[in-house]
Amino acid sequence: PHTVNLQSIRMKEFQVYHYILLLLAMFVTLFVMWYLGLYNIVTILYGFGGAHLMARYIFRPLTEKFASKCLGKGASEKLESTAFLKYKWIDIGSLTYGYAFAIAWVVLGFSYVQPLSNTYYWMLQDVMGVLYCIFFLTALEMNSVMIPVMTMLLVFAYTVFYAILARDKLLGSSILVDITKSASVGIIADYCDNYHWDPACIGSQSPLPLLLVLPMSRDFRGNFAMIGLGEILIPGLLISFAARYDGARMLVKKCSQTSRIASSGANDVEFGSMPSQVDSQTKETQLLYYMGRMKKVLFKGYFGPLTISYTIALLAAYLVDWLTGVTQATLLYTVPICLGTAGFVGALRRELSELWLGPRVLTKANRMVAVADKIPELRSAAATEANNNLAETTSVA
Repeated sequence: PHTVNLQSIRMKEFQVYHYILLLLAMFVTLFVMWYLGLYNIVTILYGFGGAHLMARYIFRPLTEKFASKCLGKGASEKLESTAFLKYKWIDIGSLTYGYAFAIAWVVLGFSYVQPLSNTYYWMLQDVMGVLYCIFFLTALEMNSVMIPVMTMLLVFAYTVFYAILARDKLLGSSILVDITKSASVGIIADYCDNYHWDPACIGSQSPLPLLLVLPMSRDFRGNFAMIGLGEILIPGLLISFAARYDGARMLVKKCSQTSRIASSGANDVEFGSMPSQVDSQTKETQLLYYMGRMKKVLFKGYFGPLTISYTIALLAAYLVDWLTGVTQATLLYTVPICLGTAGFVGALRRELSELWLGPRVLTKANRMVAVADKIPELRSAAATEANNNLAETTSVA
């Protein structure tokens, strides 16, 4: 038998000092970008980072699927073999595809006065933006709700502060606004409309690619609907924590139920079985099953209510924008609605203090996953030890 020391398993979670260091790094980076006007470098780095993300999330899975389905097992094994240093053939191929798309995107960005008028440019920018959001929200594993809440409150305070000062004309400009506008700051738009071949106008009307954009239909002016990545990532920290917390609770509950059933010897009970396995295969039964699953996901945990509240906040922001004709700061709607929803649900379940200090169920689930990841390694070690013992017994005989 092999035992696993749970104390030796350290999970990589986002701690408070990580949060402070990240805020300092972001502040210094924004200030340097604003002071030196390094907008083109940001576009290039954004494209190269997007190339790696496309290789990781799009081209590598597609290559694996295509090789296994169409080229056979031999091709899959060849792709998984090492080609250069630690890189496999599939990694090289995926990165090649990713950089090909990204380099074409960067070249287009430096070739148009308004690159967003090109369909390839804005579509690929949206794809990379979504991949950036997926990467950061999966990489930042929060162990309590404190960091997402503090981040949302700080950004909300800044947004309100700047909105009031801008309305009262007490502040000339914002670093974030200037950075988002990119090279368009200081460039006369009418001049570039008439003299678009001037090198100073190339890319002058394009904001930095820190946005998701969608062209407005039937708009002869060529306007775009936009939402910043920060307006997705900042509420996304709270929503991703809620999804992780709900998943951890479900995992611990299922493992506890399975352990009790195994100890009692009740082998005739099945958990999570499809209705088609225990009842007659009727459309009504399957429909009731999926409706029950949907209701459980949406209303039993925190993820469902927060997702609904975030959607309502976005709709409210766009509705006010449409009615007033004034661009709205989406965070003025998403932050209070999402925090209010989380606080209301947590107060009803009397879990606010646990969420703030860090739920123990997350630690339990992390250790379960860590042990599950070690099972193949332990089985391989046990098989190797058994083979060695068999060889020693045979040699003695």
